[in-house]
Amino acid sequence: MPSFIDRVMAIGAEIFSPDQTAQKVTVKVTPSSAPGQQQQPKQTSPSTPQQQQVQQVQPPVAPKPPVAVDSAFFIGKGHEVCQDYVTSSSNAARGFVVLADGCSSSPETDVGARLLVKISETHIPRVPIIDPRAYAAKIENYYLQVAQESRDLALRLGLNETCLDATLLGIQADAKGNFIATCYGDGVVALARRDGLVEIYSSSYTEGYPRYPSYAISPARTEAFERVPNNRKKITYHLLSGRDSVQQSYESSTKLDCYIGNRSRYKWVAVMSDGVHSFTRWMQTETGRWQEGIPVEEVLTKMLDFKGVMTGEFTKRRMKKFLHECEKAGWEHHDDLSIGVIYLGDD
Repeated sequence: MPSFIDRVMAIGAEIFSPDQTAQKVTVKVTPSSAPGQQQQPKQTSPSTPQQQQVQQVQPPVAPKPPVAVDSAFFIGKGHEVCQDYVTSSSNAARGFVVLADGCSSSPETDVGARLLVKISETHIPRVPIIDPRAYAAKIENYYLQVAQESRDLALRLGLNETCLDATLLGIQADAKGNFIATCYGDGVVALARRDGLVEIYSSSYTEGYPRYPSYAISPARTEAFERVPNNRKKITYHLLSGRDSVQQSYESSTKLDCYIGNRSRYKWVAVMSDGVHSFTRWMQTETGRWQEGIPVEEVLTKMLDFKGVMTGEFTKRRMKKFLHECEKAGWEHHDDLSIGVIYLGDD
């Protein structure tokens, strides 16, 4: 019987067949006489070789992407394997982030999270962002197709479809700075305004059972989810100002949350897994030592403190510095932590 790795390689060979062509560099030789005229040999000294003018034509330079993107993920202190996965990319037309946070109580969701992200990447070029609101109307069908194709591939790999129990978040932004951020399940969306304030939208479920995209392709699992008593979806809104925050919560009946904006109002947009809620710090008194939870607004005020130019691996740089600061302060995150950010450019 072929091993799991053999099956992965076999299926990968069927799906991915790269056809890459090296870019050609042309060398242009310019003769010393005009076309149609007989070229006369030049008089040169015996020690000087005859030369021809050679001009090298440089390959075209790819246009600079209008937005900057980056992402990072880190294993939590309480996990043996990281069940978060995130990827990001950009070109002249758009930038995107796709993030998946696998359920820790379902088997092999580290694999399932990667399948969901990679299948999502194949769908992104098929959905042009002409009008973000029109795109938002189609996004639920997009998630349904991603879940169906991910299940087909998981079953071919010999995995149970429950490996796809994962939250799925994403951002897309076009060359004009229009963006749409989405959250299907539990997670966090952050929108940094140009006035310096940061809007935070955190989705959670009161009984701890998120609605995953994988439920949409299984009527039985959808029914089981809907039978959980008092499992209401709650969105908590924070407005971070650097000094304090405004907070309010409200219930939502939607499967999928969409946030739409433009660079005229927003500087950058981020999606994060709910690992941002898992930070603790050590406290000690004369009677004992214990860990207390850190409010998410305190975590995000420090974590999202981007400084300088947001280019290159700006998210990875910020996260490495932030986690180093956490270590010195005695902070720990127990759940996996992932983040993807799109910088929308100058207004």
